[in-house]
This record gives sequence, C-alpha cells and structure tokens, in this order.
Amino acid sequence: MPYYSIPATLTGNATQLQGRAVSSSEPVANQVLAWSGSAWAPATGVTGPTGADGSQFFGGSGAPSNAFGNARDFWLDTTNGRLYGPKANGSWGSPLQLQSGAAGPTGAAGATGAAGQSITGPSGAAGSTGPTGATGAALLTVNGVPNGNVGRDGDLAYDVAARTIYGPKAGGSWPAGTSIVGPTGPTGGITINDVIAAVGSNATLRAAIKSASSS
Repeated sequence: MPYYSIPATLTGNATQLQGRAVSSSEPVANQVLAWSGSAWAPATGVTGPTGADGSQFFGGSGAPSNAFGNARDFWLDTTNGRLYGPKANGSWGSPLQLQSGAAGPTGAAGATGAAGQSITGPSGAAGSTGPTGATGAALLTVNGVPNGNVGRDGDLAYDVAARTIYGPKAGGSWPAGTSIVGPTGPTGGITINDVIAAVGSNATLRAAIKSASSS
C-alpha cells in the first residue's frame, strides 16, 4: 500500500491528493496518511520484520570454544595470531594463520640524564599534645573489709588491721581478700616490696600492686 506525506513547509488544507479525496479526520502521533480505498485517511504505519543480528568480532588468548558466539561471528587468537570465522553450523572451523613481521632492530640506548638535585624539605611542625591518660589504679588503706563505696574499679585496698589485701576492684565490688602476713618488715610500717613479696605467685595481684604504686 503506497504512503505519502505533505512537506511541513506547506500551509493550508488539502482536500485532494492525486485527484482523490483527503479525509477530514485529524491524525494522532505516529500515524501516516494512507489510501483506505475511498479516501486518504490517517492510519498506523506497518512495522517491518526485525533484521537478523549482525556479525560480531571477538578476541582473546587461545582458540574459542564452540559453545561461544553465534553464526557469522569472528574470533582473533591474540596469543598465536590466528583468525577464526565466520562461525557456521556451531563450529569455528580451521583458523587462518596471520603473518607476523620480522622483529625490528634494537634501538640505540638513550642518553643518560643529568644527576638529580636532592631537595630536603623543611621539618614539619611538632604534633599536638595527646589527651591525658586515664587515672591509674590506687592502693587504698582501710581498717577492715572495704565496702563497695570505697575506691574505683581497678583499685587495691590494704586492710592494715588484718594485713589483708583486696582487689583489684571490679564491677563495683571487692573480691575476697588475700592475707599477706609475711616476714617482719623494718620499723616504720610495711613497704610495697613487702606486699609484693607476700602475695607470692598471685600474678594478678603483683601486677595490680606495681601499677598502683607507680600511679
């Protein structure tokens, strides 16, 4: 069925085309003017069939698998310089060996560059002072078993009456005390070394006492 269009530069109303009447119906988007058998009238155009996919060119190392690609495709084996295709009947067939030119001569060595100049940059500014560290554990002196209101977590308490050490305090509670009755110390009271020696092999208490004494 023939189709015709009127150039956009023309103005006016056409009542005939090729000596035949033109319908007064207003066309909508994507419609064309077609002969209906009695008049030229707006109609939907005819979409032709979808064309076949074109050939594609692929490449990679080695020969392609027959499961890869479609009919009429080509494959270049970039490692061995072989061209496969066009693929037909599910097979790539025998490749065409492409010719490689002879290796070119080795170029002359480039000139040695001038010695570089060492440039030492200025020293950076001193870094800012870090935040103050957390308060260390304390060794408290008490008379009797310490209650939960005494000290903070991590502290140790020494009961001078019973010569017993408690700690480190954890979760707001004091653990059971450890008696540190040891050798008689020098006149003037017990020393930190006396306490450490008295706890013996209790590594946790020894470490906590050293930490508290250095705070």
